[in-house]
Parts: sequence; structure tokens; C-alpha cells
Amino acid sequence: MGKAVNYDFAFQQMYLENLGRITLRVTPNDAPEDAVEALIETYPGMWGLFGGDIVNPLPTEENLSAVESPIGACLCDDHRHFLKQRNGVNWTWWRSPDWNTKIHTNHMAFITALNTAQAALPDIGLLQDTTDIFAAGNGNPYLSYPDTLADMGFYDATFLRFGIPVGVDACGNLFVQILGGARRGEVVFLDHEYHYGMLDDADPPQLAPDIREGAPDKLLQDFTDDEFWEHMIAVDYAILAAPSLYAMIETLTAHHTALMAALEPDWRKV
Repeated sequence: MGKAVNYDFAFQQMYLENLGRITLRVTPNDAPEDAVEALIETYPGMWGLFGGDIVNPLPTEENLSAVESPIGACLCDDHRHFLKQRNGVNWTWWRSPDWNTKIHTNHMAFITALNTAQAALPDIGLLQDTTDIFAAGNGNPYLSYPDTLADMGFYDATFLRFGIPVGVDACGNLFVQILGGARRGEVVFLDHEYHYGMLDDADPPQLAPDIREGAPDKLLQDFTDDEFWEHMIAVDYAILAAPSLYAMIETLTAHHTALMAALEPDWRKV
């Protein structure tokens, strides 16, 4: 066919949650034998509004077992409850069709308004830039368990026995819930630039030499949960972000509800 063609697709918000895979077939009028098909996979959970509406399908017990199996630990109670009741949330609500932000064209006026409104609210620290809380079993390869656990390019699988990623911010930094020990349930922030240097190339894995100083003198596989996290926190590789996932979501909900109220008169579509 020899031509590159761009197509834009639009769907009404009410239909987004029912979309999964779309097959696009293009047939040239003058050469129907050259028809081509492309499979487009959509992940509407990435654009779901926060609030009472459930965008992602709720996971089954089998879905949750598939999450727990590779980490060899039970999810924290608040995490499991969140997945069964809500199953993922996206906090970039202004990208939805309900908001007239012109985010892909001239969006600077809205960004200025957003920053101004945010500056007037109480500081929520590291949670400020949170974009997503992960879901389970919804098929989204970027925001869903167990897909993310099968290919942890952003979080080494070696660390899964200590904590499971529960969310991410706009820069790709993770929020990880601790799975055992005295700090079980707490949520810590891991800078992705630090994370990639936390292990050396040994087999079995060990902490990198510059991080190992002051840590227990043993293989990483022999660390207890308390030994691992107390050391990571002491060397500032893990920073406490919230006492629980429930507290994290409650803080973000209050923050974004206030932002929506401040921006709604000028930016929300009627």
C-alpha cells in the first residue's frame, strides 16, 4: 500500500469500561486483496475517574491468589480490601472527557490553574505526584497484577518478598507496601533512580556495596523483613510515605476532591 495513515478514534465515556480489544481492518478500494488488520488493545483503567464508579472489573479470588503466589506472602488486609472493592484508580482525572483542559494542545492555562489550586491546599508530601494505584486481573500490562509482577522491569523481583508495589507517580517512582515484620502495611516511596543500583550482580543477589555498609553481614535472602526495611530507611533508599494503603488513598481522595472543587467552575464541562 505504501502509505502511512494516522487515525484518531473517540468513544463516549459511557462506553469506555466495556472496551478491551478492537480489531481495525483497512481495505483499499482499488486493491481489496491488500487489506490489513490491526489489533488495538485498550486499557480504559488508565483513564478512569476516581470516585464511586468502578472502572476496572473486580478481581476474583483466583486473580488475588495469582498476585500472592509469586511473592510468597499474603497481601495486607487494606490492599486486598481495596482490590476487591475498587481495583485500581487513576488520579489524572483531568484527562477524562469530563474536563475541558485541552491537555494535548494548549493546556498551559489549565496547568497554571492546577498548580495554583494545589499550592493553596495542605502539603501531602511524596504523595503529591501519585498518578495510579495498581489494579488486579484487569489485563492492563502497565497497571495490573499479576502482569506487572511477571515482568518487573521497574522493581526487581528479588525485592517482592519484602514489599509489593501498590502505586506509581508521574516520574515512575514506586510506592511499595511492606509485607512483613513490624512495619507490615506501611507504604514507602522508592526513587526509581536509586532502585536500579540497589543490587549487585552476585548470585544469589546481594545489596550493592555502597548500600551494604551498616547492613547485616549476610546474603539478601537471609535478611528478615525488619532488617531489610530498617536498613533501607536508615540509608534513605526507602522513605515512609503513608502508614497504610488505606491512609494513602484517603489522603489522595481528600486532596483531589478539593482540587476538583477548586477547578470545577472554570474547567469542568457542563
